[in-house]
Amino acid sequence: MSVSISKILQVLDNPEALENWRIRVGHEEAERISKRSASIGTAMHKFLEHWIRDNKDCVDQTEEGILGRKMATKLYEQGIKHKLEDCWHMEAKLKFEDYYHGRLDLAGIYYHQPCVIDFKQANKPKRKEWCWKYMCQLAAYVMAHNKTFPKRPKIKKGIVLMCAQNLHLQKFELEGKELIKAWNHFKSAIRFCKDNNIYEIKPEHFDKINSFRRGLNLY
Repeated sequence: MSVSISKILQVLDNPEALENWRIRVGHEEAERISKRSASIGTAMHKFLEHWIRDNKDCVDQTEEGILGRKMATKLYEQGIKHKLEDCWHMEAKLKFEDYYHGRLDLAGIYYHQPCVIDFKQANKPKRKEWCWKYMCQLAAYVMAHNKTFPKRPKIKKGIVLMCAQNLHLQKFELEGKELIKAWNHFKSAIRFCKDNNIYEIKPEHFDKINSFRRGLNLY
């Protein structure tokens, strides 16, 4: 049975650290922060999708929408404009055989290369080594895209374009040996989830997940 990429990625994160943060700030405040971040990310993606794919504007006057527009503008002007030569797909559904499925942000020709591009919002700028889960997600998108759209040129590169809420833009690239490493980690996560039947993270799973992550040197 095919499983969503997001469920598999959970075991590449540190759920115990997330739960400790929720306890530290309080569950109500943690929920507020998480919902606000999700709303900003949704708005940012909405603006980018309208501008790139539909070539039209949209309006969102909520607090999250106003910030999302600013972040999308920064990302578009410095990360996409004059760099994206051909947009093949946006919000395309992907599937890798019966193992996993997902929906990518964008695939096309970027700086003369076929690429998968993933848009991310962040509360603050991040170092690449803190974003390994995103690299594994990119690898999963690249491989699934090549399976789903075999008539397209083969993609061998993924890019994360991340805009923080202070409008600092970052670009993380994934290709070559690093792409293969991320793909192998994602495949290991698929096997771990299947072997342990872990698709909804609970506190009783923390020890197993931590042991799995140590085996991948994710600490």
